[in-house]
Amino acid sequence: ASTAMMTVVMIDVWVNTSFCMLLVLAGLQSLPKSPFESAKIDGGSAWFNFRNLTLPMLKPSLYIALLFRLMAALQEYAIIFGLTKGGPGDTLMNLSLTSYQTGFQFQKFGFALPYILVLWVFINIVAKQIVKRQRAAQRLASGQDEQ
Repeated sequence: ASTAMMTVVMIDVWVNTSFCMLLVLAGLQSLPKSPFESAKIDGGSAWFNFRNLTLPMLKPSLYIALLFRLMAALQEYAIIFGLTKGGPGDTLMNLSLTSYQTGFQFQKFGFALPYILVLWVFINIVAKQIVKRQRAAQRLASGQDEQ
């Protein structure tokens, strides 16, 4: 029971890291070259370039990757169900698994719906905050003043 959560987290990281890396790579490839060339001419170090150029311009892509991963992690069903079916005991029961178990195993669909609605509301609130921050980071990275 003490290693079940860590095992699921490691499997989830192994399965989904490539998708996040592709999103970050796409963000890196979309960065303009001219600020980096200017910083190189001015003698900026690699750390300076990363901290002041790359990271601020890459933040919108990082927020999108965070949004996708957060939504998928909160809804995780397949790995937990396939690995342990929510066990040992109920240590790995999340809202998706609880809803499935209540609705399909116990045939109480009316009791299963609130679990999914709570999950949806939580994801919706968090997603709106991430998108708000992503848009602000995108405006800042494009050189527009934040309003």
